[in-house]
Amino acid sequence: MRGIAQIGAAIGREFSYELMQAVSKLADHELSPLLDQFVASELVQQRGSPPDALYTFKHALVQDAAYETLLKSQRARIHAQIAEAIKRDFPEMSARHPDVLAHHCSEAGLFEEAIGYWLKAGHLAAGRFANIEAAVNLEKGLELLDRIPADAVRDRTEFELWAALGPALNVTRGYGAPETIAAYEHARDLLRSVNDPSRSGPIYHGLFSAYYSRANFDKALETGKEFLSRAGDQADASSLCIGHRMIACAQNSIGDFALALDHAEQALANYDVDRHGPLAWRFNHDLGVSARCHLGISLWHAGYPERSRAIEREALEFAANLNHPNTIGYALYFAGGISAVRRRDPEALADCARRLGAHAKHHGLPHWSARSAWFEALAILAHGSAAEAIVRIQAAMGLCGQVGNYSFRPAMLGGLAVANLAAGRADEALRVADEALQVAEQTSERGFDAELWRVKAEAVLAIGESNAQAMAESHLDTALQVARSQASRMLELRAATSVARLWIHQDRTTEASNLIGPVFGWFTEGFAEPDLQDAKNVIDRVSRC
Repeated sequence: MRGIAQIGAAIGREFSYELMQAVSKLADHELSPLLDQFVASELVQQRGSPPDALYTFKHALVQDAAYETLLKSQRARIHAQIAEAIKRDFPEMSARHPDVLAHHCSEAGLFEEAIGYWLKAGHLAAGRFANIEAAVNLEKGLELLDRIPADAVRDRTEFELWAALGPALNVTRGYGAPETIAAYEHARDLLRSVNDPSRSGPIYHGLFSAYYSRANFDKALETGKEFLSRAGDQADASSLCIGHRMIACAQNSIGDFALALDHAEQALANYDVDRHGPLAWRFNHDLGVSARCHLGISLWHAGYPERSRAIEREALEFAANLNHPNTIGYALYFAGGISAVRRRDPEALADCARRLGAHAKHHGLPHWSARSAWFEALAILAHGSAAEAIVRIQAAMGLCGQVGNYSFRPAMLGGLAVANLAAGRADEALRVADEALQVAEQTSERGFDAELWRVKAEAVLAIGESNAQAMAESHLDTALQVARSQASRMLELRAATSVARLWIHQDRTTEASNLIGPVFGWFTEGFAEPDLQDAKNVIDRVSRC
């Protein structure tokens, strides 16, 4: 009976009669009495009857005690027998539970086989979006690499492990987590020895996402350009879609909205849902959805808010149809929440915050959970609770930092400055706006600069020093020039509206009309948008003076 206990303990907390028979090599008339004695000892409990019976150790300590009675060499031999029995007699278990085989091969010292099964187990778990399990399996494979010879085969295996681990860590620990960056950098470094250009897309895309999340926008843009250069040589639609999307995303953050628009359009032109939709599992989110998200941003800045809204709706619909959890989070963030922030739509923002938060919690997506906390804080601010919004924005920034996500930090600080203004803390608002501009300069995330200069102007006016109007006018002029240099028609209109209001207050109505009239007159759509309505109200006010 002792041998049966030891073999069962090596198999696991639960083992089957059929597997025990295959491993122990015992005949039916020998195995059944021994198992009956084992059950009678009350160390295990039996469910069902042989050959379909299942046996479970009543306590993990009993299993551990039986296992510890084995010598190391005995353990390895039994684990090897178990692995061989599973491969020979239980092909379905081999296919559905490669982690079981991986464990037994690891304990048997069959390290090359074990690594292969850990890799299979990682892929299988990732395909179910069980990313925590996937990461654990892949990390176990990596831990065994030093136990096999260093050669081209090992390089290829190591590359496959790192390449699969990056996406799993993206989801479970965040795009910008140090472990995520390390996984993608290891994979990139092994690309040369693997010599398979077709595998470079997910690696460069993962690195780009990591640099983007860490707010290293120069490095993110460099990564996108390097990959697009390679893609141009291959003339492959998938690679072109990936490369153009990366550059569009980076340029929107840097503040080159015209260039972002061009690259986003090219990314979408190279996207085919039938070919590229399944790639979401390799790239963490669907390429077409993300291309639409960044096309929506650049269209809004280009002065086409209705076209922007339409493409963002498409992004949300495509994400829902693909039913890929991280893609849904991506679309809710960019095409939902960020869109609502730009459009100054507090109801849409509150709804998106709720949906993104629930989705992130359900699927274990910490980076989207942190972002939803920011949206919740901004929605609270829009409904008049400035003091609470200050606390919640600061907490959201902390949550983002915990998952290594520092992109959108200037925008978050800008929201904090606005909350301080609403709370009557103009001096603090001015300090925070300056901090936001400093962060933008350090990271090259200049896409919010025009808005930050506007907030500075409002803070200066609220402080009310003797030269407040002159300083505010200077800040607003900077906002206007930045918006123009970045080809943002919407932010130009917003800045022009603020300047015109200031000039009306100074009885400079002709100058106000000459400034805002041509800017507003350019627009051909989106007249229900808050920014265009504000501008129209100022124009009407000027006309009455």
